[in-house]
Amino acid sequence: MNLSDAVDLVADVQAAYPRQPWPDETVNLYASELARLPLEPEPAVAAIRAMIRSRTSEWAPTIGEIVQYLVAQADAAPSFDEAWAEMVSKASSGNYFRPDEAPVMSHPAVDALARLIGWSTFRTASVADDFFRRQAAKVYAGVLEDRTRVALDSPERIRALGTGEVDPRVRELAGRIGGDDAA
Repeated sequence: MNLSDAVDLVADVQAAYPRQPWPDETVNLYASELARLPLEPEPAVAAIRAMIRSRTSEWAPTIGEIVQYLVAQADAAPSFDEAWAEMVSKASSGNYFRPDEAPVMSHPAVDALARLIGWSTFRTASVADDFFRRQAAKVYAGVLEDRTRVALDSPERIRALGTGEVDPRVRELAGRIGGDDAA
Protein backbone atom coordinates (compact mmCIF):
# COMPACT_ATOMS: atom_id res chain seq x y z
CA MET A 1 0.00 0.00 0.00
CA ASN A 2 1.44 3.38 -0.91
CA LEU A 3 0.93 6.67 0.93
CA SER A 4 -1.90 7.78 -1.35
CA ASP A 5 -3.80 4.52 -0.71
CA ALA A 6 -3.19 4.92 3.02
CA VAL A 7 -4.55 8.48 2.96
CA ASP A 8 -7.71 7.16 1.25
CA LEU A 9 -8.00 4.50 3.93
CA VAL A 10 -7.70 7.13 6.68
CA ALA A 11 -10.38 9.18 4.90
CA ASP A 12 -12.75 6.20 5.29
CA VAL A 13 -11.99 6.08 9.00
CA GLN A 14 -12.48 9.86 9.28
CA ALA A 15 -15.85 9.64 7.54
CA ALA A 16 -17.01 6.91 9.90
CA TYR A 17 -16.12 8.96 13.00
CA PRO A 18 -17.16 12.55 12.22
CA ARG A 19 -17.37 13.61 15.89
CA GLN A 20 -13.65 13.09 16.39
CA PRO A 21 -11.33 15.92 15.36
CA TRP A 22 -8.75 14.93 12.74
CA PRO A 23 -5.91 17.46 12.60
CA ASP A 24 -3.56 17.12 9.62
CA GLU A 25 -0.84 15.74 11.90
CA THR A 26 -3.13 12.88 12.95
CA VAL A 27 -4.09 12.05 9.39
CA ASN A 28 -0.42 12.11 8.34
CA LEU A 29 0.62 9.87 11.22
CA TYR A 30 -2.14 7.33 10.54
CA ALA A 31 -1.38 7.34 6.81
CA SER A 32 2.38 6.98 7.22
CA GLU A 33 1.99 4.02 9.60
CA LEU A 34 -0.54 2.29 7.35
CA ALA A 35 1.61 2.89 4.26
CA ARG A 36 4.38 0.80 5.86
CA LEU A 37 2.21 -2.32 5.67
CA PRO A 38 2.82 -4.53 2.63
CA LEU A 39 -0.88 -4.94 1.90
CA GLU A 40 -2.92 -4.47 -1.22
CA PRO A 41 -5.30 -1.47 -1.01
CA GLU A 42 -8.56 -3.24 -1.93
CA PRO A 43 -8.43 -5.93 0.79
CA ALA A 44 -7.24 -3.31 3.29
CA VAL A 45 -10.23 -1.07 2.50
CA ALA A 46 -12.61 -4.04 2.82
CA ALA A 47 -11.04 -5.00 6.15
CA ILE A 48 -11.22 -1.46 7.52
CA ARG A 49 -14.87 -1.15 6.52
CA ALA A 50 -15.61 -4.49 8.22
CA MET A 51 -13.80 -3.26 11.33
CA ILE A 52 -15.81 -0.03 11.32
CA ARG A 53 -19.09 -1.96 10.98
CA SER A 54 -18.19 -4.19 13.91
CA ARG A 55 -17.21 -1.41 16.33
CA THR A 56 -19.67 0.21 18.70
CA SER A 57 -17.41 3.01 19.94
CA GLU A 58 -18.08 6.54 18.83
CA TRP A 59 -14.32 7.12 18.71
CA ALA A 60 -12.03 6.07 15.91
CA PRO A 61 -9.76 3.09 16.44
CA THR A 62 -6.15 3.83 17.28
CA ILE A 63 -3.38 3.27 14.75
CA GLY A 64 -2.36 0.18 16.69
CA GLU A 65 -5.89 -1.26 16.60
CA ILE A 66 -6.13 -0.70 12.85
CA VAL A 67 -2.71 -2.20 12.16
CA GLN A 68 -3.43 -5.24 14.36
CA TYR A 69 -6.77 -5.76 12.66
CA LEU A 70 -5.25 -5.52 9.18
CA VAL A 71 -2.45 -7.93 10.07
CA ALA A 72 -4.94 -10.37 11.60
CA GLN A 73 -7.02 -10.21 8.41
CA ALA A 74 -3.91 -10.84 6.31
CA ASP A 75 -3.11 -13.85 8.50
CA ALA A 76 -6.61 -15.27 7.86
CA ALA A 77 -6.46 -17.49 10.94
CA PRO A 78 -9.67 -19.37 11.67
CA SER A 79 -11.78 -18.41 14.65
CA PHE A 80 -11.30 -20.37 17.86
CA ASP A 81 -14.55 -22.27 17.22
CA GLU A 82 -13.28 -23.30 13.77
CA ALA A 83 -9.89 -24.29 15.19
CA TRP A 84 -11.54 -26.29 17.98
CA ALA A 85 -13.85 -28.09 15.54
CA GLU A 86 -10.85 -29.01 13.37
CA MET A 87 -8.96 -30.37 16.37
CA VAL A 88 -11.97 -32.42 17.50
CA SER A 89 -12.36 -33.81 13.99
CA LYS A 90 -8.67 -34.68 13.61
CA ALA A 91 -8.43 -36.15 17.10
CA SER A 92 -11.37 -38.47 16.47
CA SER A 93 -9.84 -39.76 13.24
CA GLY A 94 -6.67 -41.25 14.74
CA ASN A 95 -4.62 -42.01 17.80
CA TYR A 96 -2.04 -39.23 18.15
CA PHE A 97 0.18 -39.44 21.18
CA ARG A 98 3.57 -38.35 19.82
CA PRO A 99 4.33 -35.01 18.13
CA ASP A 100 5.60 -36.79 14.99
CA GLU A 101 2.22 -38.53 14.64
CA ALA A 102 0.15 -35.35 14.83
CA PRO A 103 -1.97 -34.47 11.80
CA VAL A 104 -1.34 -31.49 9.57
CA MET A 105 -3.65 -28.64 10.50
CA SER A 106 -5.25 -26.15 8.12
CA HIS A 107 -3.43 -23.09 9.48
CA PRO A 108 -0.19 -22.49 11.43
CA ALA A 109 -2.17 -20.95 14.32
CA VAL A 110 -4.27 -24.11 14.68
CA ASP A 111 -1.13 -26.19 14.50
CA ALA A 112 0.44 -24.06 17.26
CA LEU A 113 -2.66 -24.57 19.42
CA ALA A 114 -2.50 -28.33 18.88
CA ARG A 115 1.21 -28.42 19.73
CA LEU A 116 0.83 -26.23 22.81
CA ILE A 117 -2.06 -28.20 24.27
CA GLY A 118 -0.56 -31.49 23.16
CA TRP A 119 -2.47 -34.19 21.32
CA SER A 120 -2.37 -36.66 24.18
CA THR A 121 -3.80 -34.04 26.55
CA PHE A 122 -6.41 -33.08 24.01
CA ARG A 123 -7.42 -36.68 23.35
CA THR A 124 -7.60 -37.64 27.02
CA ALA A 125 -9.40 -34.50 28.19
CA SER A 126 -13.10 -34.28 27.66
CA VAL A 127 -13.64 -31.91 24.75
CA ALA A 128 -17.06 -31.24 26.23
CA ASP A 129 -15.35 -29.88 29.38
CA ASP A 130 -16.16 -26.17 29.33
CA PHE A 131 -13.16 -25.27 31.54
CA PHE A 132 -10.74 -27.05 29.19
CA ARG A 133 -12.31 -25.33 26.18
CA ARG A 134 -12.07 -21.88 27.83
CA GLN A 135 -8.40 -22.48 28.67
CA ALA A 136 -7.73 -23.61 25.11
CA ALA A 137 -9.45 -20.42 23.86
CA LYS A 138 -7.05 -18.36 26.00
CA VAL A 139 -4.09 -20.25 24.56
CA TYR A 140 -5.39 -19.66 21.02
CA ALA A 141 -5.90 -15.94 21.70
CA GLY A 142 -2.29 -15.82 22.87
CA VAL A 143 -1.13 -17.61 19.73
CA LEU A 144 -2.97 -15.11 17.51
CA GLU A 145 -1.66 -12.16 19.52
CA ASP A 146 1.86 -13.53 19.30
CA ARG A 147 1.57 -14.05 15.53
CA THR A 148 0.43 -10.45 15.13
CA ARG A 149 3.22 -9.11 17.32
CA VAL A 150 5.86 -11.13 15.46
CA ALA A 151 4.51 -9.90 12.12
CA LEU A 152 4.56 -6.29 13.31
CA ASP A 153 8.23 -6.53 14.29
CA SER A 154 8.98 -6.17 10.60
CA PRO A 155 6.61 -5.47 7.70
CA GLU A 156 8.34 -8.24 5.73
CA ARG A 157 7.10 -10.74 8.31
CA ILE A 158 3.50 -9.90 7.48
CA ARG A 159 4.12 -11.64 4.16
CA ALA A 160 5.37 -14.76 5.96
CA LEU A 161 2.92 -15.12 8.83
CA GLY A 162 3.13 -18.90 8.79
CA THR A 163 6.49 -19.07 10.52
CA GLY A 164 6.38 -17.33 13.92
CA GLU A 165 7.82 -18.73 17.13
CA VAL A 166 5.40 -19.06 20.01
CA ASP A 167 5.74 -16.52 22.82
CA PRO A 168 7.01 -18.12 26.08
CA ARG A 169 4.00 -16.70 27.97
CA VAL A 170 1.64 -18.59 25.65
CA ARG A 171 3.76 -21.72 26.13
CA GLU A 172 3.53 -21.26 29.93
CA LEU A 173 -0.28 -20.93 29.81
CA ALA A 174 -0.47 -24.07 27.71
CA GLY A 175 1.70 -25.87 30.26
CA ARG A 176 -0.66 -24.86 33.04
CA ILE A 177 -3.56 -26.61 31.31
CA GLY A 178 -1.49 -29.73 30.82
CA GLY A 179 0.04 -29.38 27.38
CA ASP A 180 2.47 -32.25 27.03
CA ASP A 181 4.03 -30.70 23.93
CA ALA A 182 4.36 -27.26 25.53
CA ALA A 183 7.92 -27.59 26.77
